[in-house]
Amino acid sequence: MYYYRKGSAASRLTPSDLDEDYITKAKYMHIMGITPALSVSCQETIFSAIAMACRHGVKIVFDPNLRLKLWQEDRAKEVMFRIATQADIALLGIAEAVFLFGAQPLEELGKLFLNNGASLVVLKLGAKGAHYFTIKRIGLFPDFWWNKSSIRLERATDLRPD
Repeated sequence: MYYYRKGSAASRLTPSDLDEDYITKAKYMHIMGITPALSVSCQETIFSAIAMACRHGVKIVFDPNLRLKLWQEDRAKEVMFRIATQADIALLGIAEAVFLFGAQPLEELGKLFLNNGASLVVLKLGAKGAHYFTIKRIGLFPDFWWNKSSIRLERATDLRPD
């Protein structure tokens, strides 16, 4: 697979492109791991956006969407871990969780994210569903159904943190 994002307009994003007033109106800020992979200025922008969101009580949702072809593995781990520790909600595939914390039993991976600040952790298992972790509950949703026409997760409302 080829990625044509390096050198793109998006890779030139800087913190000065952010509109803090716009961010203050959000309930959630969804951060994906591809943006910080594009450039150092994109990394700075992501962390500035997270700081703005935190100042205004906006919840951070993090989905690493790990693409190692876009950056060096050690830098990816460092940046993604830093973002993950600031996330209120972490949505990861098992391989992404293992990338950040090493091979661990599934329940231990969930607890590691909770111990680093997340209030809800969802470890996606593909067609097998997803495990979720909160301080009070741990569970499995084995039957995720994707509505392809609207691309929405039918059971998402069941994942409210306590």
